[in-house]
This record gives sequence, structure tokens and C-alpha cells, in this order.
Amino acid sequence: MRTDRKVTIKIGCRDYTVSFHDTLKGSQGEVCKEFTHDYDKGWIKIKKGMSPQEKGNTILHEVLHAIFTERGLMYSTKEEEKIVMTMTNGFIDFIRDNPRYFKRILKLLK
Repeated sequence: MRTDRKVTIKIGCRDYTVSFHDTLKGSQGEVCKEFTHDYDKGWIKIKKGMSPQEKGNTILHEVLHAIFTERGLMYSTKEEEKIVMTMTNGFIDFIRDNPRYFKRILKLLK
């Protein structure tokens, strides 16, 4: 995935911009280490320099947080992070272990 341009993804009825940056600041102006997001403004920012595996994992992780928000799922920050981390890792494992089957699922959804 190229890190020199913004990508727009659709989650629910909203568009989110995914972009990559040398340094990151969150929605409150705080410095962030690897990624940050703002669902009210519709963006996900990821730090440049991650390995491809880290990028893929981080993007899916943030997408799952956005899905929680879009679907109105409310958990404490700690609970949501645990659920999202578990689902991200499980889903990544499923895709990596079953790439041909995952492609078949995508064909079914067209």
C-alpha cells in the first residue's frame, strides 16, 4: 500500500480518509506514536515506516473501531480495545491462513 496519498474508505454510511504521516497529532493536538483516529471528522492517520504486516493490522484495527462507532456499540475504552484487538488478530489470521477462501467470500459479496 502506498503511503504517499490519502485513501477514502466507506464504513457504514460515512467516508473515512486513511492517510500516512511522518509525525502524528491526534484530534486534541496530542503527539501519537503509531496511529490516531477521529470518527467525528472521519479520518484515520497512520505513521509511515511500519512494515506491511503492521500497516495491514493497524488499518483493520482502526476500521473495526469505526464499525463499532458506526453501529452504536458502546463499551468502555478498555473493553472495546480488548474486543477489537482480538477480532483484528483473529481476522488477520483467518485471511492469512485461508487466502483462497477469503477471495471466494469476496466474490460472493459482489
